[in-house]
Amino acid sequence: MREQLFEALCSDFTAIFQCDLIKDTLEIIKYDTGTHTDAAIQKLDSKTLSKYTEMINYFHTLYIQDSSIDFWNELQPNHLMHLLKHQSIVKYRFKTKPNPKGNQYHSFRAIKLNEDEDSFKVVIGIKIMDDLMQQHHQNEIRLQELVEEKNLQKEKLEAAYKKTSEIESTLLALCNDYNVVYLCDLENDSLINLEDVLGFFVWVPRYEYKLFNVDNKRVKEQIIEINFVNKDTEKKTEIQNGLFYTHPAFSTDEGELNGFWIAKFEPSLEENIVKILPGRKTLVNINTKDMWDYAFGITNSYKLENQSRMITNMEWGAIAYLSYSDYSKQNNPNYKDLNKRIFINSAAGNDTTWDNVTTGCSSGRISGASSYKCPYAYDVDFYGTGASSTGTIYGIYDLAGGSWECVMGIVSEYPVNDNLAGYKGALPPNKRYYTLYKEGSMNDYKRGLIGDATRETLSSTVEDKSWNNNLAYFATKSFPFIKRGGTFRGGSFSGLFDYGITDALPRGDKTFRVIISKY
Repeated sequence: MREQLFEALCSDFTAIFQCDLIKDTLEIIKYDTGTHTDAAIQKLDSKTLSKYTEMINYFHTLYIQDSSIDFWNELQPNHLMHLLKHQSIVKYRFKTKPNPKGNQYHSFRAIKLNEDEDSFKVVIGIKIMDDLMQQHHQNEIRLQELVEEKNLQKEKLEAAYKKTSEIESTLLALCNDYNVVYLCDLENDSLINLEDVLGFFVWVPRYEYKLFNVDNKRVKEQIIEINFVNKDTEKKTEIQNGLFYTHPAFSTDEGELNGFWIAKFEPSLEENIVKILPGRKTLVNINTKDMWDYAFGITNSYKLENQSRMITNMEWGAIAYLSYSDYSKQNNPNYKDLNKRIFINSAAGNDTTWDNVTTGCSSGRISGASSYKCPYAYDVDFYGTGASSTGTIYGIYDLAGGSWECVMGIVSEYPVNDNLAGYKGALPPNKRYYTLYKEGSMNDYKRGLIGDATRETLSSTVEDKSWNNNLAYFATKSFPFIKRGGTFRGGSFSGLFDYGITDALPRGDKTFRVIISKY
């Protein structure tokens, strides 16, 4: 594992150090010529080069004050050890005097390797950021020009989505550093108004997770260990606790997936076009057949290359496990204790019906009665963003509360019978579109599948419950469709691991979730 970590860091970083913060030792694993580390090797004696505190003091003389608040204080051994005991990675950006190559902007990353009573070993990487900052500055100038030309108020614009490719890395840097980011069409020299956006989607990358409960036992809530992988990485299929297992949501008969897009919010309907936007009335009170047709039709209305559709129960499981990993709100330092759970959407709209829920709303807490209003919008720091899977504006919303989300998890053989449980007509003729289960009672959890967040996440203390006291009722022959997430009125029973039974008939508290996938 350590060798793989060094190999990954060495491909991107200009200097790599292995340090022991208790023993005050430092070993230079890698350095590029023309860097500050190269200059230090030529200038300092071997004793100084081998001590962590001495090297920190040396680099401090090169550091430009206030380029990163408290950076150097937190690099002191005790401070850094404290940080790494509570988070897996410590990251900073800072500015120094120019190195021999003229570079000034750097990214610092510290990762804990292991600790015991006598040692605390970490690996530290330094990366040059000057090219990114130059592009950042050029984009700032162009963005300012566009704002002045269009004379638009900042409040009417939506922060740009995080991007994953190298080409889009500048927007990522902007999102990290600025309160407002303008989403632009540089090719057509224009700003994109939020009013012109049809929907927001979140990319879910392919991953493998460490199996923790293959025996259908009742286990305590725990962080799920995840490794992001590529579809060309060897697929792991052995089912045994403690082994990593490629999540089944990324494998199909048609091919392997590097990931898929998931709707950021529950759907709404405007002028017969499904939209995925915050602050809208959730689309409910429709037959499951209509849900499927609306979801499937997004490909045409959005002019997409890949197919849109309703999410399966296995894909919900992939979302649930990712949302309970180190890449989720569970590892967000802004939230403590029970607040690490996703806040419930309790906005019912009025007190007479169930069919007036608002998308992207947050109660600002993990439970509570329905509010008949939207207490906090999705972009309100902490109380609003706490309703997303990451605890930030970039996560997935409405996973807890709001409306029940019907998933294509069905008790049936394949092909699925037409008109099943009130479904208005023929069900889709593609096995990829379903997660299928055998018949059984509501409490027959052994029918669950590895990866679908049913049998693996049963409550360790309460019958008929899953993690976080969420409900756990498995679909039956009479009510063969699965629904997830709970509703605005569910209180603590609603949540990421909540699942219940339903038919295909329209109800005021049922909606769906849209996915966009190559297969």
